[in-house]
Amino acid sequence: NKDGSLNMHEFQSALESTDMKQILAALDIDSSEAEGLFLLLDAESNGSISAEDFANGCTRLRGPAKALEVAIFMRELTSLSSAFLHHRRHVEANLKWITQHLDIG
Repeated sequence: NKDGSLNMHEFQSALESTDMKQILAALDIDSSEAEGLFLLLDAESNGSISAEDFANGCTRLRGPAKALEVAIFMRELTSLSSAFLHHRRHVEANLKWITQHLDIG
């Protein structure tokens, strides 16, 4: 788009171009995982990637598809870990309230 960044739709369209296919092939990056690749490159999780996000991300993901799959897995694991931590804190707070109000502790 005009601000120099790409959203998911624009990114998927760009993946169809010969230039983008050549860039990814040169870096040995599999473009078949477009959504996962976009999410990894979106370092700020704002729904768009800049040229800098793209360059830095592709450099880190250089190599066979296995590297990309591991990176996608790590991002998902981080997200799940954060959700679990939030849930655990909520449960602990509720248990504390229950023990205080039942005078168990």
